[in-house]
Amino acid sequence: MIYYIDAADVEVVKEAASTYPIAGVTMNPTIVKNDLKNKKVPFFELTTQITKLIGEEKEFHIQVVATKAEDMVKEAQALRKNIKGNLYVKIPATTAGYQAMMTLKELGIKTTATAIIDVNQALLAANAGASYVAIYVNRVSNISADGDQVVLNAVKAFRQNNLTTKVLGSSFKNALQVEKAAMNGAYGVAVGYDVFKASATHPLTDSSVEQFKLDWESVYGEGNKIYQF
Repeated sequence: MIYYIDAADVEVVKEAASTYPIAGVTMNPTIVKNDLKNKKVPFFELTTQITKLIGEEKEFHIQVVATKAEDMVKEAQALRKNIKGNLYVKIPATTAGYQAMMTLKELGIKTTATAIIDVNQALLAANAGASYVAIYVNRVSNISADGDQVVLNAVKAFRQNNLTTKVLGSSFKNALQVEKAAMNGAYGVAVGYDVFKASATHPLTDSSVEQFKLDWESVYGEGNKIYQF
């Protein structure tokens, strides 16, 4: 399973890209609002900064704002024109969204279907030409359904129907949901940085490392490193 960081904060992207093996960055209007915290940064200036940090090989998934198909296509074309690198345009899994996905497929612009709540939406998006489908795991669970099961069912449905579209888990609130997405066969996950770091670390690991340090120094002296011998 591969990992994407949900972020529009340049410093978060910089730290994540230099510290962890991430496949790229994902962004939507809500992430932009929350991360910028009312800072007025020109949009394409922001995307340029992020592209420079992650490079042109890693994926950059950016969501449209429009709700009509023709406007979604225009926004996707504007994104493609202004953003260098490995761009995927995020299109919501709505009636207009499926239409836009089909058009963008013909235009050679890669898409990620987003805001998916059930398997039917995932299947329709795959048939419309989406490269990825992003299932909102926690949002599904918040309506008394099973977001983990939706990921599993989508993975199974894609395999049974020989679809090449990849399943992403997204909208996570804790590390356990991320782990379950992996166990349920998700190709990748898009994760907020706080949840990502919670998935990457564990207090028992930290305490073990501290004990290793203390034991080493009891034998070879405080502050001495292996490379010094």
